[in-house]
This record gives sequence, structure tokens and C-alpha cells, in this order.
Amino acid sequence: MADWEALRIADGAMAELGRKIIDRLSIAYLATVTADGWPRVHPVCPFFHGTGIYVGLIETSPKCRDLLRDGRYVLHALPGPSDAEFWLRGRARAVDDGERAELARAEHGAIPDTSRVFELLIATAHTAVYRPGENDLPAPTRRRWAAALVERAADA
Repeated sequence: MADWEALRIADGAMAELGRKIIDRLSIAYLATVTADGWPRVHPVCPFFHGTGIYVGLIETSPKCRDLLRDGRYVLHALPGPSDAEFWLRGRARAVDDGERAELARAEHGAIPDTSRVFELLIATAHTAVYRPGENDLPAPTRRRWAAALVERAADA
């Protein structure tokens, strides 16, 4: 798993597009895994701080319980310019109280005391950028970045 900064260093253009799409509306869809293994999808407001991308979730919410129990997530941003897509897949890490307090100060109190904050650690990042294709139908150009590739390179 990697943080946002690792993605930015490895593929700056992908990270820039992703951040532009997320910042545009400040809303994305977070998919989690329920206790019985089914997917659950909720809108969230991801935010960036330092080297990470985070979400604040009400402690009693089902998605918060899902992440505390299983951590796996997919974050899919709403479409960007020309329906460009950006999504992340990985594991969420619950931040400790000290880090949460720092994030709350940085976000000017926008994180309620009743929220848990999670850093979205990244296994893979994906983009799809659409351009006119055959018969003027949208044709996607897809890109994928994997943290495992960076980790293997660092081990070599």
C-alpha cells in the first residue's frame, strides 16, 4: 500500500487529474465491504492533507464500521472534464487521536468530534479519459498505477 504522495511521485499526471476531479465537487463514492461480504456504497467528501488522502466518517455509520472491521475500499470520484474517471482501491487506515486533531485543525474544524478519520492507502489507482472514437462514440484511454510495482522496485 502507498500514500497519495507515492502516487504523485510515481505518476504526477494521474495524481493531478485525480485531485482535480475530486476537488471539483468534493464528493466521491466510497465502496466498503459489509460483514456478510456484500458491497456497500456511500457518498463521502475526501480531502487531502500532507502526503495523504482522507475521509471523515460518522463513528456510528455503517461505512465506518465496515472500514474498522475490514478496511478494504474503492473510492470512485464523480466524473470530471469530458466524463474523465478516477478511482482508487486499497485499505483504509484509522488515524490515531493525535493525527485526527492535527487534521481537524488543518481542515479548520470541518471534522466533527463524532467522526473517525481514515487515510486511504492505495493499492491501485485508475483513470479513464474519454475522447471521440469510431462513429463519434466515446473511446476511453485507461491508465493504471499499482503500489506493488513501486514496492518491488524499492526492494530490488
